Amino acid sequence: MAAHEDLSARVRSQFDDVPWSRLVGIGDSMVEGELSEPSEGYPDVGWYQQIGEALQAAKPGFAYKTCAKRYLKSTQILEAQLPRALEFEPDAAIVAAGGNDLLVEHFDPGITEANLEAIFGALTERGATVFVITIYDIFSAGIMPQELSDLLAPRFAELRETTIEVARRCGAVLVDLHLQPVSADPSIYTSDLQHCTRKGHRISAEIVLDHMAEHARAAAATT
Repeated sequence: MAAHEDLSARVRSQFDDVPWSRLVGIGDSMVEGELSEPSEGYPDVGWYQQIGEALQAAKPGFAYKTCAKRYLKSTQILEAQLPRALEFEPDAAIVAAGGNDLLVEHFDPGITEANLEAIFGALTERGATVFVITIYDIFSAGIMPQELSDLLAPRFAELRETTIEVARRCGAVLVDLHLQPVSADPSIYTSDLQHCTRKGHRISAEIVLDHMAEHARAAAATT
């Protein structure tokens, strides 16, 4: 995929019409997009911002904002970001949360599940189309030390399963980055093994936009 591809052109080719007018992003550093490393030929912009800019260029009057902030756990995201997101009155939302919950000594998936359900549910109840993002399968890239893989891989799997189930219950749209073949590409990960490089961000923007377009076409076909 071309690093220089115009995402607004991608939007125009993928969407018959962008059905949303107000997009909000909620989550941790994955959505914030600032903790990254440069990749030659790729823009120094996070994937969520790239999506917002592309949709804005393709649809006059389109507005987007992000409430996401690095290092936050799902409880903090629920308490600090959800009220601000709802005040924006979005008709679409992108949510990636729970990754920092895994990094504590005793991971409690029940707390994460309750928080995700509260976030997804509040947004869908307000009429927003909610796109839920899972985490890339970094373990398939062969760059994680074995000791860390043994500790974290089961937690990542549990978070993914929880996210999928909560998204289903709440009527959210799943964007399962975990299953993407690019997960196995070491060049999409930063040296801290926690974030995406700018190449990873551009690929993420394209994948998420494709899922948004697919959902929009499917929804239009049923009306």
